[in-house]
Amino acid sequence: MFAKAFNDVVDLAIANTPGELVEALSPLPHGVKYGVACDLDDEGRAHRYDRARERAYYLSRHDQGVVVWRWNYVTSYAEAGRLLALVLSLGVPLNGQVASRVFTQATRRRIERPAPLNGMPRHGCVLS
Repeated sequence: MFAKAFNDVVDLAIANTPGELVEALSPLPHGVKYGVACDLDDEGRAHRYDRARERAYYLSRHDQGVVVWRWNYVTSYAEAGRLLALVLSLGVPLNGQVASRVFTQATRRRIERPAPLNGMPRHGCVLS
């Protein structure tokens, strides 16, 4: 499996085998992994949000496997929804720079300081 962390927020894994895909999704509960597999089979893409780990996933099939983008510090379903909407509206393929910009736009936080400010609600609006 190819894996690359672009920064503390964004990382990419390319799973070329079913076993590698299971490894890339290992933090998710079994039932969620099954749902991802079904979405990939039906639509060629899938997305999930893991609130406990504050991580959003976007997966898409490619010629030789599955591309798995992961964003850390996604602190709410609202942020995950904005992130997904931005990914789906892109006119270009994701790369590390674009994926980082998507995080910044979806969360209104910088890559260099991705965690919400102390004293701010974790699942509310965060001003930049």
